[in-house]
Amino acid sequence: MDLSLKGKRAIVCGSTQGIGKSIAIKLTEHGAAITLIARNEKKLIDVIGELKNTSSMEHNFIVSDFNDLNTLEKKFTDFINKDFKPTILINIQVDHPQVKFQKRVKKILKIT
Repeated sequence: MDLSLKGKRAIVCGSTQGIGKSIAIKLTEHGAAITLIARNEKKLIDVIGELKNTSSMEHNFIVSDFNDLNTLEKKFTDFINKDFKPTILINIQVDHPQVKFQKRVKKILKIT
């Protein structure tokens, strides 16, 4: 079975440790380009370093706290407007701010 994600772009929220980080690493192993979203820039940089070792795709990150949805939405929208269209959204946490963000992402990307 071919599980290639080559050419696909994924956004992984809560991606600096645990299952989020593991998912980001696995997605790169299958060829996906990753955008990490979390609030700790140092941890994001560390994870990006690990991703670059497992894939030739270009990876990046957005530093933002899900408790400040307005700032997160602006950063995300600015990022999307730079011609980055994700095909995969991994939303690890399901607490209230994350659920609201997921709804806003669907609106930004015009997903039903």
